[in-house]
Formats: sequence, structure tokens, C-alpha cells
Amino acid sequence: SSGLRALVFPPVAPPAPLVIALHGLGDRPEAFHRLLDSSAAVVNLHVPAAPQAHGRGFSWFPVRASPDDAVLAVAVKAAADQVARYIGAVRKPSQKVVVTGFSQGGMLSFALAAHHPEVVDLSVPIGGFLPVGLRVAGSSTPSPVFALHGAADERIAVGGAQDSVAWLDAQGGQATLRTWAGVGHTISAEMRQVVTTLVETADPAQVPASGAVGGAGPG
Repeated sequence: SSGLRALVFPPVAPPAPLVIALHGLGDRPEAFHRLLDSSAAVVNLHVPAAPQAHGRGFSWFPVRASPDDAVLAVAVKAAADQVARYIGAVRKPSQKVVVTGFSQGGMLSFALAAHHPEVVDLSVPIGGFLPVGLRVAGSSTPSPVFALHGAADERIAVGGAQDSVAWLDAQGGQATLRTWAGVGHTISAEMRQVVTTLVETADPAQVPASGAVGGAGPG
């Protein structure tokens, strides 16, 4: 058992994908699910709560934001392993799985693509990165990744996401990063539109080119 509690929306018949939405530091499923409310009728939406209390919400691991922090890498890997066990327990046979998350949840989304491709068909990290200590080649090719990041993010700089996507590409994974000029550590309306398309279709090819998404920036 994963030991995770999750907010689970009413099931949708196959071939609707299983969507795992992972909140950020201090957030909670009862708030974070709003990112994907419009998709709840067409996907199987599960929003787990992180195991550690933090303020009015929860935390997946101790607060650290440096990509090369060794303690962070170990903590992110442990949390990703826990989420992978949860996915394995709730996934239906042959069901596609899309993982998305913001900030801490974005780090977990990267880690699941890199270290648990067997349970993830597409990862959609937002405002996150893959810790340097987890950029270790495994026996399996990483899951496809479509990452989103505000170019003006001062809490988690976009460089960490750029490096993470480059490393995943080098491992044979299909990794894409789209950035938004002037957007900080948040999820803009345009970013939310892209996330919605990705979780509902599980297909990055369905995302319009950056110039066609309300002026989204290059990347």
C-alpha cells in the first residue's frame, strides 16, 4: 500500500486516462483539484495529499529548492516511489496514466517520468525540475515529458527545468519545455489551457504551437 490519501473524482469509463495531480508545498487536494476541474468529467482524476503537514496544507518533502541538493534528491525519489505505488494500486489494465504537478508536484512529475516510466505514459511538470542526483540513467527510457514553466519564476528558476529536459532528451526520452515570458511561480490561464489539453488527450501533439496559445512564449 502507498499509504497516500487522495481526493478521487467519480470514475469515467475507458479509454479515459488516469490523471494524477500532485500539489505543491503547503497546498492540499481540496484546492489543487481546481486546476483540472474542467477535465474531471472526461478523465479519472485522483489528487493525492502529500504525507507531511505544512501550514494549512501538506508537503511532499523538506523544503529545498536547489537542483543539486543531495538531500532533496533522496527525498524526491522516496516521494516518487510512494506515488508510483499508489498509481500501481489504482490503475486499470491498459489504462493510460498522465501525471502532472506544480512546484514540489512538478519535481515529482519529473522524477516519475525518469524513474517510474512503467506507470507513467505522459508527465506534465509545472514549475519544477529533476534534482541532479536523480539524473542517473536507468534501464528503461524515460516517459514522455511536456514541461511548463514561467520564464520569470524567481522561486524555482527555469534553468533547472531546461537542464532536466535536456537530460531526459539525452536518455532517449521525448521531452519538451514550454516557457511563458513574464510569468512567475504560478500557473497562468494560458498554461492551464495547455495542461487541460495534455491530461485529456495524453498526447503532446494535440497542443497548438506556442504562437497559437494566447501568445505563449517560446520554448
